[in-house]
Formats: sequence, C-alpha cells, structure tokens
Amino acid sequence: DRQMEGNQGGPRAMASTFSSSSSDGDSRTAPLDGLRVVEIGSFLACPLTARHLLDLGASVTAVVRPESARGQRTEQAWRPETTRALRSGKDVVTLDLKSPAGQEALDELLIAADAVVVGFAPAVCRRLRLTAERVHEVNPRAVLAHLPGFATGDAERSKIEAWEASILAEAGVFRDMGINRQLAGKLASYSPLPLASSYASIFAALGVVSALRKRTTLPPGAAPRLSLEVPLASALCDALVHNSLQHEVPEEYRSRRQRALDKQRAGEPLDYFETLELTDPFFSHYTTADARPFYLVAPCHLRHQRRAIAVLGIEEQVAALGVPLAATYAASAVGANAPRHGFGAGQVGDDWAPKLRKLMRRAFLTRTAYEW
Repeated sequence: DRQMEGNQGGPRAMASTFSSSSSDGDSRTAPLDGLRVVEIGSFLACPLTARHLLDLGASVTAVVRPESARGQRTEQAWRPETTRALRSGKDVVTLDLKSPAGQEALDELLIAADAVVVGFAPAVCRRLRLTAERVHEVNPRAVLAHLPGFATGDAERSKIEAWEASILAEAGVFRDMGINRQLAGKLASYSPLPLASSYASIFAALGVVSALRKRTTLPPGAAPRLSLEVPLASALCDALVHNSLQHEVPEEYRSRRQRALDKQRAGEPLDYFETLELTDPFFSHYTTADARPFYLVAPCHLRHQRRAIAVLGIEEQVAALGVPLAATYAASAVGANAPRHGFGAGQVGDDWAPKLRKLMRRAFLTRTAYEW
C-alpha cells in the first residue's frame, strides 16, 4: 500500500485490501482504518454518507447544532430512531458555527480531517464558512464532499428549498410509475422513500474514497485541495432520462395489460382488481391463508421464477401447462416464430398467465403470510 502523510505528521496507510491483523485471524483492517472524517449536515444525505465511510473503517466526528439554533427542533423531531442509527459509532460534537468559538473549534476538527462531508445549501455554506476555499485554507489535504439539493450552478433551482419531496418532484420520480398505476388512471404517486438522499450518499462516499485513493499517489507534502459536489437531484438522473424517453413496445411483445393501457389513455381507467387480473403472475398480489396480502416479485429472472414455483410446490402442475422458455431478443431476431413471452421474460404471456395465476393463488392460500 502507498503511504500518505497524515496531517499530524505521522504516516498512515489507506489499505487497498483487507489484511489480517490479530493472532486469532478474525480481526481485519478496514480500507479507511485510521482516517478521520468530519460530518457537518442534517437529516439524511450527509449523515448517511459519513455512515458509509464509518462502515469502511474511518472514524467520524458529527458536528450538530445547539438546541437553541434555528431549525434544530425540526431536525430532532425527524425520525429520531433513524438519527440514532446514523450517529451510532460516531463522535458527536455540538458547535455553534455562527460564533467565533464554534468556528475556532471547527478549525481544530478540520486540521485533523482526511475528509469533510457537508450537507448544506451553497448559501448556508458561505454563511458558515464551509466553502471549499475555506476548508482548504485550513487543511489543503482534506477531501471535501458537498451534497446540496441542487447543483451550485443551477440558477433555475437555486431558490427551491431542497427537501427530499421537492427534489423527487423536480426530478419527476413521482410520475415514474409502472403500468398498474397507469391503468388505474394515476397521474402521479407520492412515495416517502428518500431516494435522492440514499442514492447521493453512495455517490458521495464513492467519490470520497476515490479522492482519498488519488491522494495516496501524490508526492509527500502535496496540497491537492480535492473537492467534489454531489447534488441530490443529480443522483436521480436515471429517472430524468427515463421519463424523457419516447418509445413504443413492438406489437409482438405487448401483453394484454399493455394493450389495456391504450384504453386507459382514452379515458377508461380500471379499478385495482381489474388491473390485478392483468398483472404478470410473477409480479402480482396474492392472498394468504390468514387473509393477508403478499406481493410476489420475481419477473424476468428465470432461476428466480423456477425457485418461486418450487417453493409454492406447484412444479408438476406448471409443467403440465406447457409454458415455453422465452427466447432472447437475439434469438427472436433470427427466428420469427420464437416465443416473445414465457419463463424468463418480463411477461409470461396472455396464453398462460391466467392459468398460472390460478395455480399460484391456490398455493398461497395454503400458508399464512408469516409462513411464506
């Protein structure tokens, strides 16, 4: 492993592999063992990024605002159990960054830091002196990761308060729905899943680790001033691209459910139970022996589908149906008669779905939800 000079003058190594370090052979050195991270942010994205780095072996100091600070009560009321989990294993320090004493204490943390993760808006970072220029003035070797809601250079969205729901709405996530909801006539569906923060935390942690790795390749004493920005909205770019695509499924691949969608768009929405009859048996809602709902999700993956059938105990009955093995797209291009639907495809097919669904419904009724 390459050696890097620590900010306190002692050499520390960033392990590129796990290595045994104790007599019992069970203790291993984590990749970021010996490195220090300072976390300055609230809610989820910033603390979760630091949590990933903590899991990789770094020691993390989380800076939190005093209880008297504006907005702190809101932060304390937000999912306290989640906050406890995110802070577990971290050193938590309360600092008033608006005061000279708080800034002085922060500088002491920054001087010893290998990485700094900041989760505030650009304007807040300027007020609290948490910009890249300021952080690197104190410690030019620290890697800075900034996680704003929207990009610093995005003038159009700079005034939007970057709450999770605002970011998801702006990215179009709530309109990124499956066919079932479209059949029911839903234009949008709100979900509280914190996708923006969760995705951004992974990208930010990866960026920090990559920057730390880059730092090990530099000459001793170099001042790299490495920083990265991971806007939470950018972590959802896959949704932005997906929602901007205009495409039609070739007729030979269209299922009854997809054809029903044409009727829905013409103003004839279906209710939940009608849409259920159009779902693929491997991606559908079932009722168990104790009358509880159970959702099976096993589409497209051939071995997953076969294991589901085996667990349900209906292998012989399914074999008797004669459901074909779906051809790959490459094979379909060669053979005009190759099946477009079947096992291993996104849709089993209209010819077999009703019969297969009937078998699976009966099977699910033989055990409770807990047993399944």
